[in-house]
Amino acid sequence: MSISIKRINDGKPIIEATNSWEKYCTANSGAIFLERNPENDGIIENIIGKELMKKRSIKNGFVVSLYTGVGKYKDDVNPRQYRGLAIFTPDMELIKKLDYPVIRPSDNTEDIDSAGIEDARLTKVGKIFYAWYCGFNGKDGAACAAYSEDLIHWIKVAPLKGNINDTYNKDHVIFQEPIMERWWMLHRPWGPKVPVSDMVIRLAVSDNLLGPWEDAGAIIRAYDNPKMESVWDGAGPAPISLGNNRFLLLYHTGSYFKDKYRQYDACVALLDFNLYSEDKPENIVIKRIEPLMVPETEWEINKDLRIDIVFPMGAFIYKEDIIFTYGAGDRYTCAAKIPLNEILQTLQE
Repeated sequence: MSISIKRINDGKPIIEATNSWEKYCTANSGAIFLERNPENDGIIENIIGKELMKKRSIKNGFVVSLYTGVGKYKDDVNPRQYRGLAIFTPDMELIKKLDYPVIRPSDNTEDIDSAGIEDARLTKVGKIFYAWYCGFNGKDGAACAAYSEDLIHWIKVAPLKGNINDTYNKDHVIFQEPIMERWWMLHRPWGPKVPVSDMVIRLAVSDNLLGPWEDAGAIIRAYDNPKMESVWDGAGPAPISLGNNRFLLLYHTGSYFKDKYRQYDACVALLDFNLYSEDKPENIVIKRIEPLMVPETEWEINKDLRIDIVFPMGAFIYKEDIIFTYGAGDRYTCAAKIPLNEILQTLQE
């Protein structure tokens, strides 16, 4: 069956740059949904104020986004990548975004994240928010994290401990609940010492959310595409739990055309940890849809940089839809929604 995809806001970006530190790019912004309860209400009210809390459009909950800002902040000589904080309605209408970044690159040039807090996926476990980001120093990159109780003050763990950072690593995100009494992560090696054929989605496992994280094997490898010079995969937002150790995973496939033009497509897979085994971790992948969504709009196509992108970063179920944020054209953050029943029916056929 065909899957209905609706671009929210007529496909236009949902975040506009209004500050110097987000001047050049607001793409690849993670997001999560928070239901209304006293704990969440207190956190959000501290950010948006009492008056905005009265809006009927957030009576069922809020969406929190750690959004990308690339630009110069305070004494920066060169642009760096920051993380801003924005609050949306569940239908992805912006309520408020802060004028200052809440997670900043290190000012110590020797630190792994001195050039950027890149591709931060946002999760909440218990009372703690976690940002899973790639720390970048202008040359090297590693899997890092930051955590917070109020979304404004963050403590960084950069880089994360464990063998996942034996190579450059990115596109990492956790499963938001323990599976088989342990924590699990998706991650993706990259960098000059990693051949494209090894840029695949892998599992990692830990007894502690902040590590050490140990690799547990590859689960999703890009299909061969004779039209492309090279193809690879990377995880998107935190997998969505369907119950009974089953999950929906939004992810991306990247590719180079033979003329070096790049394209990133959104994809989706059904995962079932009841089928996990140490020697064949890929057994958890029941079915994949590649591609699910491809670059089509003027915001998703970037001929100047020769790169067209739909790059999933945040996802949640609201009412009967999967709503997700995605990086568009390596410049903007956009959003879309898909009927959940259509996704599940296609993946379970």
